[in-house]
Amino acid sequence: SYRHVESHLASAYLTSPAAAECLPALVLVWDANSFPVVYLVDPVQRTVECRDWLFGILGGVYEFFSRNVPPFVLDPQWDEVKKWHVQMANCGKVMAYAGLGTVSEPLVREIRRALAALDGRWDVFGTDLFYQEVEPAIRRIDLDDASVLASFHEALARLLVERLADAVKPLNGRVRTLCFAGGSALN
Repeated sequence: SYRHVESHLASAYLTSPAAAECLPALVLVWDANSFPVVYLVDPVQRTVECRDWLFGILGGVYEFFSRNVPPFVLDPQWDEVKKWHVQMANCGKVMAYAGLGTVSEPLVREIRRALAALDGRWDVFGTDLFYQEVEPAIRRIDLDDASVLASFHEALARLLVERLADAVKPLNGRVRTLCFAGGSALN
């Protein structure tokens, strides 16, 4: 909901050094059920401007992808409540586990290709099908599970940084603070 996003935006900015000094800041908000969006908060003008929607990929892609990679595969015997609790706790564990892997540039390229195809899918099913799109490349390249997740993380991070750089370019460096909020932005 927009209230949920507003809360992320406000908490990120209002707890930042920029707010304490009454300076403008960019705020990236990206959560499981939203697309990454950058806002410009200007306390002097008392405005919040939506600067750019970075790409049309739901933040849930991180969790949906990881639950196909051991040891994060959900047990089909679990009831829905247990599955939900495991899924909600996985993202931080996935990031830590990915840190044990090595980034594979060939897999990063395949994942970037698949991310481009996913961009603009307005449904959670698109994120759920994403793994199936890259699974043949994962099998062909034959990486350990941590390296699969490290490569996915790297591909998504590169896309985010590239699009964020494009979004802030028109500001010509006049805003020096970037805040981020939402589980996907933190990943």
